[in-house]
Amino acid sequence: MGEVSGYEHDIFISYARDDNGPTSERRGWIDRFLEEFENQLKRRRGFKNLSIWQDELRMDGAVVFNDSIEKAIQSSFLFFAFHSRNYQQSDYCQKELRWFHEFHQKSLRSLRVGDHLRIFNLLLGNFHHQQWPEAFQDTTGFVLHDANSPDELGDFTNPRSELFESQLRKVVDAVDQILADPSLPPTSHQQQEAEFPPVATPESSESSSLTVFFADVADSLTYQRKKLIAETKQLGITDIKKIPPPYSAQSHNDQMQKALEEAQLTVHLLDEWPGREIEGQENTTYPQSQLKFALNSPLPQLIWVPKTLQLEHIEEPIQRQLIEGLETGKRTNRSYEFIRSSPLELIDHVCERIQMLQVELSPSEAPASFLVDTHQKDQFQAFQLAQLLAQQRVHVEFSQESYDPVRSLDLFEEMAQRVKNLIFLFGRVEATWLKRRIEKVVKIAAEQFMKDSDTMLETVWILLLPGNEGPDQLPKLPPLLNIRMLDNTHREEIDPDRISPLFSGGSS
Repeated sequence: MGEVSGYEHDIFISYARDDNGPTSERRGWIDRFLEEFENQLKRRRGFKNLSIWQDELRMDGAVVFNDSIEKAIQSSFLFFAFHSRNYQQSDYCQKELRWFHEFHQKSLRSLRVGDHLRIFNLLLGNFHHQQWPEAFQDTTGFVLHDANSPDELGDFTNPRSELFESQLRKVVDAVDQILADPSLPPTSHQQQEAEFPPVATPESSESSSLTVFFADVADSLTYQRKKLIAETKQLGITDIKKIPPPYSAQSHNDQMQKALEEAQLTVHLLDEWPGREIEGQENTTYPQSQLKFALNSPLPQLIWVPKTLQLEHIEEPIQRQLIEGLETGKRTNRSYEFIRSSPLELIDHVCERIQMLQVELSPSEAPASFLVDTHQKDQFQAFQLAQLLAQQRVHVEFSQESYDPVRSLDLFEEMAQRVKNLIFLFGRVEATWLKRRIEKVVKIAAEQFMKDSDTMLETVWILLLPGNEGPDQLPKLPPLLNIRMLDNTHREEIDPDRISPLFSGGSS
């Protein structure tokens, strides 16, 4: 738990091992910098819960880019890159930098907070701007060297000098300004209690009324559930009050029935621990029971387990069989989506799903219907497209890519049979993904033709996004379908002018 809500760590430390070699004082330069940096932020400025992630194995040279480092990069708010000549020459350091830049650039969270970039370019040498890695190009850099002229490389600033104190103060001030930025959720030192405080939400309106039920969890996931609820409240969500144990079995069943009647989405977090048992119902826990209730309802469900969870390590047989059945078993209920990811990816995924549901629930005056089909790699643009379509008062549905590709195609086929306009987003996803979708559309059209039934589908749109090289990357398209191309490869954001044909000729 760090200072910034929604992130496990406030700062990820990236440096070359040789830059932290022991000195005469038996401490490396990086360690001495971090000690004083933490002292100023924690003691003098009140950020007592500041969480800094540093790879201890790097000190021994045992540098393996594994899942724990990937998770730390994804769940860190700021990235400190100690930019030296060793750093420039280290493939490992460059990989860390690219991972942070690419992951957070693709997520819904901006790489900027106000005027500050979340990547800190800490210059341990006087490198010319053209020598900087690409991810540093938008940064100004923080000088931590003693060079006196533009042509001098300089050396790491002496930690006992007044120059070091002055340079360090600029880094501390920048972090202080970012953590205190009013656009961020309250930091932990500003909160009076350990519980997440009530988050002010926009006034509810009929255009985006949505209720989400967050199921009970094992004690090991309580904090993660609180973070998730706090994040979704900022989207204007009214979550059903949790159904807290203890309840008798019958009372709990009644409460669940009422809760599911009010909700449009249920969210379930599971791990190796089954949770608290229901009174009078041996071997059944509240999280398990609430999940079974939801699965028997027509509501969509999001079911999450940690990316690192290993089924063979789950000691409770019932819990192990439940999770294994959800992830790999034959699915008789098609309304749930099973997610195996990091906690931070879960927050982004749930927020994206909620935003799409909000658009779907918006009232539309025109009868036109659009199905937007997208892979997770292109979901950022999918949300932007949904907003633009909603402004035109058209009915929009989404067929999201699931972690189960078979289930994704089945859901897509069901939804594609009842819309007039189908939009494929084709950016960073592979061409084979689009080919499988087109094959399904041909199958739907053929079946409707054989049954002499009216074909709903009028137009298939392919919206080209950054990440591909244009129409040449497209699979061979069948001539029997009315397929139209929209080119938005010139920028990451959706250009309203490029999608204007959707409204002039794509709806009726």
